[in-house]
Amino acid sequence: MRNERIYTDLYCATPPCSGGIVALAMGAIENALLDAKAKGSAWPVYELLGGRIRDRIRVYWSHCATWRINHPAHYKPAITDLDGVKAIGREVREKGFTALKTNIFLYDKDGKNARGWRPGFGVPFATRAQCRTRRAAQSGHASRSAARRCRTGCGHPCSI
Repeated sequence: MRNERIYTDLYCATPPCSGGIVALAMGAIENALLDAKAKGSAWPVYELLGGRIRDRIRVYWSHCATWRINHPAHYKPAITDLDGVKAIGREVREKGFTALKTNIFLYDKDGKNARGWRPGFGVPFATRAQCRTRRAAQSGHASRSAARRCRTGCGHPCSI
């Protein structure tokens, strides 16, 4: 199978822009070609790509807390305060993850009413001046407090 030739023909016919739908489609086609070539040769795909590099890959829980804060109707249990952040940190550990990544979120002075910090995409939309004021006043403290709660929940070996 001439998968490199097929991919090059596609690239020349429809030059993809980074992150565009054409690039995504070409990536899917390239993966399918590699899979078909591997099955036809009885070699694993990683051998076609140059060989195995590692036996294990560390994975992390991406957007930890973010989805449960921003979309509580769809992602349960909803996180409404810092105690919920601590609880999801514990859930990360219990599910076997050794790292987590979260986005910045804000909350009231008493640790309640958690909400995502989305400058320019907030609900409702905020002006640039409002974003600068909120960021300066809240985001540093909020981020540190949230990170401490995540750390308390998931424990020391967990990377944040």
